[in-house]
Amino acid sequence: MKLSIGLLKPDVHWTHWLLQSGIPFDIAGDSAQQLADFPAIVINDTALFHPAKIQKYVTDGGCAICEASVAETIFVVPTRRLKITHLQPANDIFFNHLPAVQLPLNSRVATSANALTNQNGTFTTAVLPFGDGKIVIFPDGFAAASATFRTCRVNFPRYGDERFPSERVCAVDKSGLRKIVFSAIVQLFAHRKLPLVFCWPFADGATSRFSFRIDTDFAHPNEITALHDLLKKHNISATWFVETRSAQNHIDLFAKMTNQEIALHCFRHAIFDTTGENARDIRRGLNILQHAGIRPKGFAAPFGEWHPQLAAAISGQQFGYSSEFAPGYDDLPSWPAIGDGFSETLQIPVHPVSTGRLHWAKHSPAQMIDYYRATIDRQVAANDPVILYHHPGQKNLVVFDSIFEYIRAKKIPAGTMAEFAEWWQFRDQLNWRADWLDNKLNLAVEHPSEKARLAVIFPGEKCRLFQFADQIIDDTTDAVQRDYQQSVTQNAPGEQHKYTAQMLVHDIT
Repeated sequence: MKLSIGLLKPDVHWTHWLLQSGIPFDIAGDSAQQLADFPAIVINDTALFHPAKIQKYVTDGGCAICEASVAETIFVVPTRRLKITHLQPANDIFFNHLPAVQLPLNSRVATSANALTNQNGTFTTAVLPFGDGKIVIFPDGFAAASATFRTCRVNFPRYGDERFPSERVCAVDKSGLRKIVFSAIVQLFAHRKLPLVFCWPFADGATSRFSFRIDTDFAHPNEITALHDLLKKHNISATWFVETRSAQNHIDLFAKMTNQEIALHCFRHAIFDTTGENARDIRRGLNILQHAGIRPKGFAAPFGEWHPQLAAAISGQQFGYSSEFAPGYDDLPSWPAIGDGFSETLQIPVHPVSTGRLHWAKHSPAQMIDYYRATIDRQVAANDPVILYHHPGQKNLVVFDSIFEYIRAKKIPAGTMAEFAEWWQFRDQLNWRADWLDNKLNLAVEHPSEKARLAVIFPGEKCRLFQFADQIIDDTTDAVQRDYQQSVTQNAPGEQHKYTAQMLVHDIT
């Protein structure tokens, strides 16, 4: 059996998640026999297959993922309406290793839901047997949430008794949704007594990787130099997104930097409604950098905003990647969905809380260090990248002096965001397949790679990493073991998800 997910039809939302997670998938054919070729399917259409064909596939032992209204049509599962602000996997028998996930939906859910409670403790998701198979029923709108770029102010975990730090970011925790989907797929493959195989997210089998993003926003030359000196002290190659309007008279500071990536933030520190206006501002900023001999590969929009008109302006300049808060945060890179297609520019999310936000949340420098260390631990445990974000004008160099030492002590590979983008684009182009034959796992790759790894989760076991090469795997095959997507304890989700008066002040000032 080929170990891939079957999508009933092409779908940007599920394609986004599966590509990001490195899980192979194919479009299912139009017969029950072809459905049987898949360990699990995503029922993202009710018109292509007669319900009886899908029912037979699951009854005979197949597994399926769908949303509530689809389950009502195909499996005659009753549904009801439910308001959701966030999902709470804590104490959940299916997803209890995951943190709370922000997901604003007014949705239909399965009446028989038994997993992932909402903010009021009401179940939102059903994990149910159906004959010899199993189905996972998410709320309506669950998949479409992966394309959200609407922003709102979100509280982030605090470490101590101070205020929660907050920032305007994507209204949906897409990283959390991806982890829920991944966990569901692992469980469905385990039900079939099959391993899940996916492409590991980091080069050389690393557990994570570190980048340091700097938005220069109106920084004084002395502030730029002081931060650069700190980076040289720790041998950190950072990525500097230059706000060029105020930097025109000292742009040579960036041109003379070595072992640093210089990228574009903007000319004017503003976002515009049309593609043309954004493109003009981007070109003005590029002209200043290029006149100084700088050829930027990356872009980061002011305020972390992002929308299709801006995306078109970015892709028109052929940047290798961009980095904003609106498409997501604390997540793996991806190609954001726009309508029925995808952005032409890779998106690299970051951790969006700067020392300025921590200062507003009454954190001392020592508490800022604790905050960032805890953030690093959380990202590494979840096998997500650690990409921290800073403005030179906010100073707090003592904080990052400590944090850079912590990164080195934890032996997290470090590099620029452009280097990470190049790796991710390479990973996306890898061609491989996994088959389960005679109780053995057969891996076949188009071109072997020393950098890439294929990860395998056998039922009930830890994740194991294998070289990206043709091979047959059984119990005797050597492999590196990894915990995957582990959760670190955070604040009580109910408390963290409250909208406070302080958040309102930040939203209007």
